Amino acid sequence: MTWTVIFTDYFYFWYQAQPLDLRKRLAAAFGNLEFWGLS
Repeated sequence: MTWTVIFTDYFYFWYQAQPLDLRKRLAAAFGNLEFWGLS
C-alpha cells in the first residue's frame, strides 16, 4: 500500500532527526514489537 510506504519514509526521516538517546529508546520500544518486520 502506498500510504504505508509514505508513512515509513516519513517516520524514518523523523527518526533520523531525533537525539541519539531518544532514538535508542524508540528502537528498544519498537524492537520489542514484530510490527515493523525489521528484526
